[in-house]
Amino acid sequence: MLKVKIFSLKLLTGTLQFVAFVLAVYLIAGLSNWQKDLQAVTQLKAKAKMGNIRYEQEPESVYDPLELYAQEFKQRDIFRLKPPAEVLVASATLADATEGLRVVGISWGDEPEVLIEQVKPQKTYFLKQGEKVGSLEVKEIFQDRVVLRSEGKDRELILK
Repeated sequence: MLKVKIFSLKLLTGTLQFVAFVLAVYLIAGLSNWQKDLQAVTQLKAKAKMGNIRYEQEPESVYDPLELYAQEFKQRDIFRLKPPAEVLVASATLADATEGLRVVGISWGDEPEVLIEQVKPQKTYFLKQGEKVGSLEVKEIFQDRVVLRSEGKDRELILK
């Protein structure tokens, strides 16, 4: 009968010790390089504080001022890809203007929003009170319906 050993425990232990030794050497070498970099940065900071570093030109910022980005963020609605600038086909009556529209959903919060889908081109609009899509203005938003106004006339669309 032939005995075959699948693995040797001594060989496995020796291999793991070797790997641990190599990793320890790598860690120590990395820490010493990190310490050298930290010393260089500390020296540069000290020179900058004393005024020993001079620039021939002031370095220009690659980025715009932070205030510009802050203004953009305040003006932007993250739930809207673009403002509803698409114009609906002009129609003679309010009934014709709202014919292809249906209320898909209503988001209720500090400023309620209504989701209105235009069926024919399959576009969805996220609108707040006072905003327009084409000639239709969102007059009021309720939990189950929305009131649209066009040329002084009102029309309700009910959430289905």
